[in-house]
Amino acid sequence: MYDWNLRLSNRKDVWIIGFCWVMTILFTIANYYVYATASSYDLYHKDTTASIEALLGFLYLGAVAMIVTILLLVDRLLASKQAKSQELSSDFTLPSFDFKRRNLIRIILIGIVTFLSLPWILALIGIYISDVPGLNLIFLGAQPYHGLPSVHLGRHHGTNAYIFGVYAIVFSMTLDSEYYLKNLYARSIMAGGIVFLSLYAFIAGVEDGMNEQLIKRGIDIVIYPYIQYAYGSTLVWVIVAISSLMFMIIWYKMALRKQ
Repeated sequence: MYDWNLRLSNRKDVWIIGFCWVMTILFTIANYYVYATASSYDLYHKDTTASIEALLGFLYLGAVAMIVTILLLVDRLLASKQAKSQELSSDFTLPSFDFKRRNLIRIILIGIVTFLSLPWILALIGIYISDVPGLNLIFLGAQPYHGLPSVHLGRHHGTNAYIFGVYAIVFSMTLDSEYYLKNLYARSIMAGGIVFLSLYAFIAGVEDGMNEQLIKRGIDIVIYPYIQYAYGSTLVWVIVAISSLMFMIIWYKMALRKQ
């Protein structure tokens, strides 16, 4: 018989919820700061205000944080009810912390994604990466392109790609163990959400990265027009959403058969 206290003893959900909301708050503050202090030239003459940009950033990151919070808390609540109706076995022990190889892979992936996203991360706090010694040899930043900086300050869709990519990697921990996200509906929704976040991060990140770091160097990328079309096409995003939904349903059906 499954011991539901094993699920309750796992506190990863608390850390993941905290991580999501801290990222949301930091992103909102950074958004407000850069749009309140940067010049119109540095922001590509974008017609907006710091308050609007901060609000928009909070809404879409906050939406992800809220969905994840609800999923994880509902799963914990259901596990708590199951545990109360089940006598604690005499040989029950808390699971020891096991740093698995897959967590090392996650750390490496986050490190790679963070390095590749440095131009957007620094732009969000009002810094051109071209002003950073060493990194200016690798990345474009303030270098002019058609009369404007190659990488403008403020939020990019590459920034969104970075955050969603990191979220997808972190959220994948919830599917690791039988002691985690035990509720089948919650696991299935999380699996579908991870697919959506991963696909968005890939399409948006590749498109923005190619444009700002390769095309603006004069490097011709044959596939770039197709990637640019994919990012700007509503149809592609509908397909991404449907694919994520289908993956969620397939995940649920396969998991249901194992029970």
